[in-house]
Amino acid sequence: AQGDKAIILKKGEEMGRFKLGSTVINLFAKDAIKFDDTMQNGEKTVLGTPYAHIAGKEVETEAVDSVENTDQA
Repeated sequence: AQGDKAIILKKGEEMGRFKLGSTVINLFAKDAIKFDDTMQNGEKTVLGTPYAHIAGKEVETEAVDSVENTDQA
């Protein structure tokens, strides 16, 4: 859409969400990221919870509350 009905998102901003669950596959170049030491295979993740960072670069992160019970039109 254009004009008044245009949807404008900033880089990294949430576009939408799956309310019934989903599978997400993330692909990264070899040695590009370092997974959080607390992350385990098969572990449930929550929107906004960090699970990795750029290799060689520590970053500050902030997790958000679960959005499982929110209603959006």
